[in-house]
Amino acid sequence: MMRKSLAAVVLSAGLAFAPHAHAAPLTPTFTYQGEILKAGAPVTGTADLRFSLFDAAAGGVQIGATIARNNVSVSAGVFTVGLDFGADAFADNQERYLQIEVRSPAGAGAFTVLGARQAVTVTPYAITAGQGAAPFRVKRSTSSAAVVTDPDDSDQITLYNDAGVKIGGLRNNLTGSLFAGYRSSGAPSALIGTSIDASGFIEMYAESNGYNNVLIESETSSFGESGLIRLGSLFTGGKGGVYQATNNDGSMTLEALGGESGDGASLSLFDANLGTESLRMFGQTFVPGGSIHTFDENGATEWVLEPDFSGDGAFMLFSNPATGTSLSMESDFSDSPAFNLNGENSFFGIFGANSGNASVQMSSNAVNSLEILDEPGLANNQVGFIGITTTLTSVISRSITVPAGGFVLVLFDGDVGMNHVAGSLSYVEWIIDDVAGGAGSGNDDMLHLLPTTAATGLYDFASSSHAVFAVPSAGTYTYHVNMARTGATSATLFDGQMTVIYFPTAYGTVNPSFTGDDFRGGSYGNAGPTRMPQSGAEIAAERARSQADNMARIQSEMLAMKQEMAEMRAMMASNPNIAAQRAKDAPKAKPAPKATSEQNVAEAEIDEIDTTSGGR
Repeated sequence: MMRKSLAAVVLSAGLAFAPHAHAAPLTPTFTYQGEILKAGAPVTGTADLRFSLFDAAAGGVQIGATIARNNVSVSAGVFTVGLDFGADAFADNQERYLQIEVRSPAGAGAFTVLGARQAVTVTPYAITAGQGAAPFRVKRSTSSAAVVTDPDDSDQITLYNDAGVKIGGLRNNLTGSLFAGYRSSGAPSALIGTSIDASGFIEMYAESNGYNNVLIESETSSFGESGLIRLGSLFTGGKGGVYQATNNDGSMTLEALGGESGDGASLSLFDANLGTESLRMFGQTFVPGGSIHTFDENGATEWVLEPDFSGDGAFMLFSNPATGTSLSMESDFSDSPAFNLNGENSFFGIFGANSGNASVQMSSNAVNSLEILDEPGLANNQVGFIGITTTLTSVISRSITVPAGGFVLVLFDGDVGMNHVAGSLSYVEWIIDDVAGGAGSGNDDMLHLLPTTAATGLYDFASSSHAVFAVPSAGTYTYHVNMARTGATSATLFDGQMTVIYFPTAYGTVNPSFTGDDFRGGSYGNAGPTRMPQSGAEIAAERARSQADNMARIQSEMLAMKQEMAEMRAMMASNPNIAAQRAKDAPKAKPAPKATSEQNVAEAEIDEIDTTSGGR
């Protein structure tokens, strides 16, 4: 009757840990709660309970001792007790079954075994982790994938895939934690964690040889507390460490290669729209030293800057892949610099190692003396009788328009008459200057002087002097002869002549008048105001006359060039040596245009000259 009238139903089972002021080790005790019904109604009162643990639902072996809990309070059928079968009761991860015996009220009658044994749920097994009962495995029953915890293993937490192969592990690395990823062979493929110096790092390895291809460190012995990223490779066909960057649509924009054996690194930039390489920088090419190459949209080289293959200097190349034309510069060609320009129909080269005509090489008949257009030119002015005052004044002036920078030589001569009174000092001074009334630098004034002992009378002197001026650029420049008298009652300039000559260059040392910042200002000291007795109309007329003379000279020279070209064509047509020379020059320049084309070009060049322009 007791068996039929008493029944216990497990409501819940789990671990219960009592709180402590200080941390303490976990115990194997877990809480069991049940319900007792008698004649179908919940019991309220007391009961004696006995609990036994077995390894099977029926029969089997008992685990640990039987636990008795007497005089347990039961309220509305519910009771709660704590059970402890020992630390080893659940250590082997095998199923366990709980057998329960009860009598109520407590202390009266025999114990009744309640129905079938109850399977112990998974919660009590958690105690084994706290007790350090290694290894602790969590796995699915449907596969071999698992997580194993074992403090005594090198990987304290190990991960296994569905095939039961170890794929990762987490370990204590003395100064922190370390996660290791493994490949199927058991070799590591990646390490992430804390290094021995307590800094973070990531390592990744190649599959074929286990070489450390990727290293990321937050601190290194070489660079201190600085981040480091190293990319590398160690296998046949490898390009060293490779870094690639793309823009937001996935197009390649940058690629860096560590380089192969004997080569340096390279950095490439790409045209994201065309997908082609536009620039590449080499750490080392065929010879020691870096280089830079740029490419067009078809991948052809347009610009090169790299070491000089023939020496220790540098080499630069600009090329047009479409036409094959190029321009190159070398700092060490036979121990000297060199410059080469190769056009479709022309060639020009400068070679520092050569001397004389060989130092500059050009296409045949590229330049001759008629084409230079830098011959000297002159301007002139004359005056009759001009009175000389007591104030330094411009008595004669002349403007000259020059085609380019260079030098101007001013020549002056004339006859000076002076009325002198005995007992006084009389003199006439004159200065060639680029300022009307200017006194020059103080080092270039000229004098006709009569002492006080000279007799009273009219004296006549031949006067002559010259000055050299530097002109910085093309333009119109005006020069003056400034004169003054002192002591003399009167003075006159007769038959004054002033000639201004332009020279495009000098063949020796030149010390121009009034140079330097102390005189007149500007880089050549000749940029002062152009004050003079001439009117604006006179200046404009002089400029127009100078321009017209210059253009007439150019026209004459161009016509002479045309005639010379015609004569050269006739000579080339009859002289077999000229044809042979052309064949010899073919590799460095294409054949010259036909005679008729040359004539047309020359005529076109002459026709295009604007005779109304201001010169060059």
